[in-house]
Amino acid sequence: MLEAGPEAWNLHRTLHADWLPDLSGINAHSRNLSGINLDGLNLTGANLAGADLTSARLSESIMLRANLAEAILYRANLTSADLLGANLTGADLSDSLLSGAHLKGANLTGARFHRAQLSEGPSGMGCTVPAAVSPICVAERADFSGADAGGIDLRNSCLIGAILERGNFRAAVFTGSELKSAKLSGADLSGADFTGALLAYADLSRARLREAKLLRADLYAAHLENTDFTRADLTEADLFGARLRGSSFRHAVLVGANLFRAVFRDCDCEGADFTSANLRGASFAASSSGPRRPM
Repeated sequence: MLEAGPEAWNLHRTLHADWLPDLSGINAHSRNLSGINLDGLNLTGANLAGADLTSARLSESIMLRANLAEAILYRANLTSADLLGANLTGADLSDSLLSGAHLKGANLTGARFHRAQLSEGPSGMGCTVPAAVSPICVAERADFSGADAGGIDLRNSCLIGAILERGNFRAAVFTGSELKSAKLSGADLSGADFTGALLAYADLSRARLREAKLLRADLYAAHLENTDFTRADLTEADLFGARLRGSSFRHAVLVGANLFRAVFRDCDCEGADFTSANLRGASFAASSSGPRRPM
């Protein structure tokens, strides 16, 4: 039936509402399935690599370990889809809907999520990757620029070199994740949790990290120019070699942080707590209010 094309397939599903074919293991490599309705179907282990699934309906579908490498999922609806262990390497999910989708163990290397909707939808569920397995997902060099991913849970994930520029990641969870050399410039990360995350060499310039948690985060040589850390918690964070200029640390907590040779140039440090921080060689040139209690 699938060979007849999306139009005939969709008509058949419309006329037979109770028809739920099992498509597990199906081979639809590089096939044109644009606009097809696969809502709620079992696609476990399906080969959809290179397939054109533009505007496809895949909500609540089961796609365990499915191969979607290089697939085109532009404007596809994957709401509450189960993509556990799926291969999405190089897939294009721009403008797609992923609220409530499960991505534990998925490979998102090089995938594109431009303007994708991964935050909470009507169900109140955000895109989730349940805790337990490490790493949660691999998303090296994945492109989330401009994505709406507020509340997304990407703890213990590999996001090395990922692009999250100008995206909405408010209250997102990145605890224990690797974001080395990631690009987060201009992103809204307010209230996000980066506890124990690796952010060495990451670009966080002009990012908004108000009330974010960065306890024990590794920010070695990170770009932190014009970054907003207002009321952020950087307890025991490592900022050695970080580039700090024009950033706001108003009422931020830097207790026990490593600020060896850090240069806070033109920064706003009003009310910041530097208790027990390593301030050897640190300077606060042209910054308002230096350490409250340097030790």
